Amino acid sequence: MLGRKKEMKTRKCAVTRIRTWVFAATTQSTYHYTITAHVREAPNIDIKSFETVQPSPLLKYNVVNVLYSYAYIIRLFNGSHTEQIQQAVKGLLNLSSVLSHNAVFHDCNSAIKDAITNCQQHKDTATSLEFAYAVMLDVSCIITNGSHYLIGGSHYLIGGSQCLVSHVLSDLHHMIQSSCTKDKSSKKSGTKGVTSAKMLCEVERKVFFMLVWSKEHYSDLLPLQKVIEIEHEGLVKELKEHRDMELKIQEK
Repeated sequence: MLGRKKEMKTRKCAVTRIRTWVFAATTQSTYHYTITAHVREAPNIDIKSFETVQPSPLLKYNVVNVLYSYAYIIRLFNGSHTEQIQQAVKGLLNLSSVLSHNAVFHDCNSAIKDAITNCQQHKDTATSLEFAYAVMLDVSCIITNGSHYLIGGSHYLIGGSQCLVSHVLSDLHHMIQSSCTKDKSSKKSGTKGVTSAKMLCEVERKVFFMLVWSKEHYSDLLPLQKVIEIEHEGLVKELKEHRDMELKIQEK
C-alpha cells in the first residue's frame, strides 16, 4: 500500500494544450485560443477488485455532469486552479449536483443543463451563457481524447492509450485531496475550512469510483459526444435568436 502511494506521488503531470472555442460576449463572434492544462497521469488500478457490483447504466450521465463542472472551473480559473485549490473545489461542488447532493441524471442534456443552472446561481462562478455553453465543447474534447483540439498529437501528450477522461478524473481526485489537506491545516491554525472534511471525504470516494469506472467503461461515454455537440449548437442558436430579438425591441 505504501509502495502504491509512493508511486502515485512520483507520477508527473502531462501538459496538454487544448484549443477551444470561446464565444465573445461583446462581438457575438467566435475566436480561438489555447489553454495549457496540467493533466495528472491516471494511476494504474486493479479494476476487478472494485467492481463487486455492476455499475448503474446511468453513471455515464453523472460522469458528464462532473466533467462539465471540472472543465468549467479550469476555464474559470484560466488553468491556475491549483493556486486557489480550496476556492476551485468549492466552486466545483457548487456546480456539480452529483458530487454535492448525490444527484442521479437520466440523460446527458439534463446533466449538463443542471450544472449550467448552478453556475449562474453562485456569484463566485456566475459568467455569461456564452462562457457556459463554450464549456460544453471542452467536455466533448475530453470525451474524444482531445483528438480534434490537441496541438502536437494527443497520444504523445496524454500518455499513450490511456483516455483523457481518466486523466481528468485523476486530476480532480488530486484536487479534492489537496483541498482536504489545506482545510485540515486551516483547522489546526484555528481558522475555518472552506468545505467540511466529511463532505470532501465523500466526494473523494465518488470521484475515485468514477476514475475506476472510466478505466473499464470509457467507451460508454463516446456516443454522448455527438449528443453534447448537438445540444450545444441548439443552445447557441437559441441564445443568438434571443439576443437578436432583444436588439430589435431596443431599436423600436
